[in-house]
Amino acid sequence: MRTSEIGQPLVGVHSLYKFLCTMYDACAVQRNLYRKCNIMHRDISDTNIMFAPDTDAYREHNWEGYAEVKFVNQVLAKDKSVNPAPQCLVIDLGNGADLEVERGLDALTERAGTPKFIARSVSSGELLDEDEFSSAKVKLPQIEGVLVDYHQFMHTAEYHAEVGDSPGSTTLPETALPEVEFAHRLFHDAESTFWVIAWTLARSIKAGSEQEKKPHIRFSQFCYIMSTHCPTPKADDPRKQFSRKDWKFCLHPDLAALAPMLATMFRYIRPEWAYRPDLDAEHVHEALMRLLLIEIVNIKNGIDIDIHIGGRDSPRN
Repeated sequence: MRTSEIGQPLVGVHSLYKFLCTMYDACAVQRNLYRKCNIMHRDISDTNIMFAPDTDAYREHNWEGYAEVKFVNQVLAKDKSVNPAPQCLVIDLGNGADLEVERGLDALTERAGTPKFIARSVSSGELLDEDEFSSAKVKLPQIEGVLVDYHQFMHTAEYHAEVGDSPGSTTLPETALPEVEFAHRLFHDAESTFWVIAWTLARSIKAGSEQEKKPHIRFSQFCYIMSTHCPTPKADDPRKQFSRKDWKFCLHPDLAALAPMLATMFRYIRPEWAYRPDLDAEHVHEALMRLLLIEIVNIKNGIDIDIHIGGRDSPRN
């Protein structure tokens, strides 16, 4: 969608609920862009995802389109006929890839993206190790709990992650799959979206809360690694050292309840999914959206948190 409207930077809004809704809709935008236009963004960052303009013109402009992946306002309304009202604006397609344009493999192996948020294999320009980053025990978040009431409204038609097999099931025999080569794939944009979510939440604090006198060492390490990351051909990516248990230490205590969401997201984005071309291209986005939706519904049914995005003191201070 083209628009002359100007969005608001992520640091400009102080609602955890609105931030999570914005990240949900950012995933929906990427998926619809891929489905409808066969385009990958390739530079998802915290400046290229913005809060949507709060204007009637922007909302009415969105009514003109048709999205198979529904936006969060439609999902929460439990009504697919509700007009879309995206909470986000995804900008800057300068590094985007139009997959309908004939091109050689080299065009999709070029490193593109913002250093903090670039996907790990794109950063190094090669596939992650198949054994170290295996997907064998990783499963798509199940439709249970609050998702039972909302999942049917996430898409115009029921979504199936598996083309042949499903995430977490027995990997197909090597003879059944073609040889895999490195190239930018849609799930790399999903990984970049995860890094935006993690970076933003780790650096945020509840409005009015006191700064920590001595932040946890894992938060300091996270900030240092993210801030200094430099994409380098065939080099180890320091972000691979993070583990599921680290996220509760990366977040301010005010936002500790979101640690399980980040941990589960990280578990899903961690594998090298290029070795599973039998899976639907959007399955990593689907995983992120299911996990975001759980937290969105919980806040909708509970209490929002007034947060200061980027307001947590840097470990250097």
